[in-house]
Amino acid sequence: MKYQKALLFCFIALIITASILMLMPSPPDIYKDIQNIDKIEHAAVFFVLAFFLCLLLRKVMPGRIRKLLLVFGCLMLYGILIEIIQPFTGRNLEVADMAAEAVGVLSGTAVSFIFCD
Repeated sequence: MKYQKALLFCFIALIITASILMLMPSPPDIYKDIQNIDKIEHAAVFFVLAFFLCLLLRKVMPGRIRKLLLVFGCLMLYGILIEIIQPFTGRNLEVADMAAEAVGVLSGTAVSFIFCD
């Protein structure tokens, strides 16, 4: 509980930053030579979001299965909403992005369970 406010601030900052980056009309192509880099980016962002959300819920919510379901459900809902909004900003809705987000959420949750619970 000592760092709850700092974790909450970091999580909110991450959500805002991720939303801005994923809804930009034309994301920067600094790594355009790497195949499927956008999927790696989606997985990495959702890994970090899941990790921080699990840390936030560590003391508040007992039970790994309940925590996994809550984190997975909330972050996948967020990812789906982002994908639905993307066509309105000049980007494409991609199911593969949602799959990458699911991989990121599950791996971020697993790492938090292994090292932080």
